Amino acid sequence: MVKILNRLILHDNKKYVLSVVLIDLLHFEKKRKPFTKCEEIISYIKKEHFHDYDKSTNAYLLLKDRTITAIENGEWLMNQNQNDIDRGMKIFELAAYTDVHILVQKLLNPEKID
Repeated sequence: MVKILNRLILHDNKKYVLSVVLIDLLHFEKKRKPFTKCEEIISYIKKEHFHDYDKSTNAYLLLKDRTITAIENGEWLMNQNQNDIDRGMKIFELAAYTDVHILVQKLLNPEKID
């Protein structure tokens, strides 16, 4: 059985995070625009923010200084989606959604993990 628990997905007693399309973009800006393909996001990131961006490369060293921005933007996106979620929309139906920032916050602050 799969259910949403504290905004993380619980399946077989394991928690999973979910990102519908745009997690990398949140390192740069608040965006709720619906992208239908990863290639669209990659093109947008290359054009607007990070010209050498390539999804197949490990960009961690280049993006790690933007972690706090990504967390803040993830929280913003979650708040933007809250009305739709409250009305019964499923998170996979949203144009953009992520809760990866919750996992990252827990990894950065392991003493706060419940």
